[in-house]
Amino acid sequence: MRVCPKCGHVDPPYWRQVPWKFDTDMCWTDDFKRLHPKQYERLMKNHEFAFDECFAYTFSGKAREVVWRVWIKMFEAGGKSAFHIPMEAALHKKDPYQQKLHSKE
Repeated sequence: MRVCPKCGHVDPPYWRQVPWKFDTDMCWTDDFKRLHPKQYERLMKNHEFAFDECFAYTFSGKAREVVWRVWIKMFEAGGKSAFHIPMEAALHKKDPYQQKLHSKE
């Protein structure tokens, strides 16, 4: 749960931090529909993103069971990639010496 240090607003306990992406929160779609009906309608119409004054929202996966949210400033900076795991580690070239070590196994 997150608490605003200035105003003391506490996020509802339905929002949880995504374990592998620390700046993204997740909520079950049923809970999101109850908490944020306007954003849910926008998300269903747009099928990709919905926004309010603080956050950007999107569905996670094809089943649409989970809604993810990121801070609007992160979305403005990164676009839709703000919701995804950075792939720099997976896409960088491996050291040839390390590849030889792994191939001997």
